[in-house]
Amino acid sequence: MGDVTAFGGEPQIIATLLEIERVQACLGSAYSLLQQQLELPDFFQLPLKRIGLALEIGPVLERLEFLQQACAVAAQQYFDGEVQTASAFENLDFAAIPAIAGVFAATSGQWAPYRDSQIKVEPTGLAAPVQSANSLAALLTRLERTASAGEPMVRIEKYSSAFGAAGPGTAGNWSSPGSFQAGNRYIVYIPGTQAWSPIAGKNPLDLTSNLQAMAGPTKASSEAAVQRAIVNAGVSKRDRVLLVGHSQGGMVAANLASQPQNYKVAGLVTIGSPISQLNQELRVPTISLQHTNDLVPKLDLAQNALGKDWVTVEREAPVSSSNSKPAVLQAHELSTYRGTALLADQSTDAGLARIRELITDFASGQGQVTNYRISR
Repeated sequence: MGDVTAFGGEPQIIATLLEIERVQACLGSAYSLLQQQLELPDFFQLPLKRIGLALEIGPVLERLEFLQQACAVAAQQYFDGEVQTASAFENLDFAAIPAIAGVFAATSGQWAPYRDSQIKVEPTGLAAPVQSANSLAALLTRLERTASAGEPMVRIEKYSSAFGAAGPGTAGNWSSPGSFQAGNRYIVYIPGTQAWSPIAGKNPLDLTSNLQAMAGPTKASSEAAVQRAIVNAGVSKRDRVLLVGHSQGGMVAANLASQPQNYKVAGLVTIGSPISQLNQELRVPTISLQHTNDLVPKLDLAQNALGKDWVTVEREAPVSSSNSKPAVLQAHELSTYRGTALLADQSTDAGLARIRELITDFASGQGQVTNYRISR
């Protein structure tokens, strides 16, 4: 429980399982084609050329065979990861799954996206000075403070960027240095689910939004509320945004990051969020903190993508038998993830260190923070 395991985030990771299998098939075809050139009847036609070819083709066939074996090993590693994910499910209590399925059915009629007119967003006061966070733990602490405000809030920090220095997002589809004038940088903090009624209420961070967010981008009223807060904060197309979210907030953040916006999504940090359903869409630097004994990140029934811009950090969360809350709930709490964030800050894993630097160096110096109350 004292260490974290990280995978992804390394530049040399460029292939998906489907791509590996495609390359493996191509190598097999090339191997078979070359072997056909050495069949005995062919030596009676142009024998000298066939003998010369036979002398040179051996090492080529050996190399192709080696590459095929390497692809097989890589594919097996993907398979082992999927098996490990399935094994982790077996160690969790799935008693809540029928209830979740029942709620899903009961609320299916309420899945239409909420109109903007039904979402209300207002600042809780004037902007206050704030110093930039310089670690994952600091980002998580600010998210935790927002989540415990006593009412649904979205926290937005603004940092002036006079020179538009290259930072996170340079690997994204809609974030490349030099393609726009210098803009400001914003960090948006999105809490997790706060209301658990199957009927939509005033708090958009509720169970209905949870299910809507899992269904995909633009469907959840919580996503509409966050978008409205971002607009109210004055974010423009020249600005870059780092999104930080826990549980449902992480799903909302990932949904926003997976689609082109009127601003540049520069990076993403999710905590205890199921977002692997967006494996093909996410293209920005991403850090996902997940506990192996937390059920919520596994609700998408898949493993996060293994990519050069996405690193997943895992560990078994410490839980207490004396705590009145079930172990699964303890493992999902932000306070529990705080320790994981501290370990992730200290990790020397190359992939994690690379993406972590992009995220924590996103903003520097003093900025302004505004909290926005959200409701429907």
